[in-house]
Amino acid sequence: MTDQPSASMLFPGEETTEVNMRILPLTALTLAGLLGLGLIAAKVAGAAGPPEIPDVVGEWTGTSETVVFGSSPHHPDSEAPTDKARLAEVAFTMTVEGQEGRRFWGITKSAVTSQPFAAVFSSSHVFGYGANAAGFYHFRNHGSNKLELCYTQPGTNPTAAIVAACVMFTRTQP
Repeated sequence: MTDQPSASMLFPGEETTEVNMRILPLTALTLAGLLGLGLIAAKVAGAAGPPEIPDVVGEWTGTSETVVFGSSPHHPDSEAPTDKARLAEVAFTMTVEGQEGRRFWGITKSAVTSQPFAAVFSSSHVFGYGANAAGFYHFRNHGSNKLELCYTQPGTNPTAAIVAACVMFTRTQP
């Protein structure tokens, strides 16, 4: 009896030949090598970690695509929050005045008003969250000069307005 499996045990219905017995160990070695390379590649990719924290200090501009119920500071109107939804597009300038690590802060301005905000990148350094006095920001970094910011205002703020908006900001000044 031999310690090696026969080809007939591994490939039922095939004849055991000298060629089959030579290919079997070579195939096993090839598969083991590919599996090993795959594990090494996965380990190296995992060790790379999240991208570098982006520097977002500077001036950013963009135009919102907004749905509003009622009147809010950037979307003034005489309608009550219970009236029908309004669609609006408003030009914004976001000035990021300071940044320390993944935390940053500044002022968001429209033609009507300005509001301070605070924000922080999540551990991925791609997505993040922030707030102003009335609502919440969710954002995504799209590279060194693009930042998509979505804003929600729940209607529990002093104006009782409900707002949902997204802006693709482009950096205009570092």
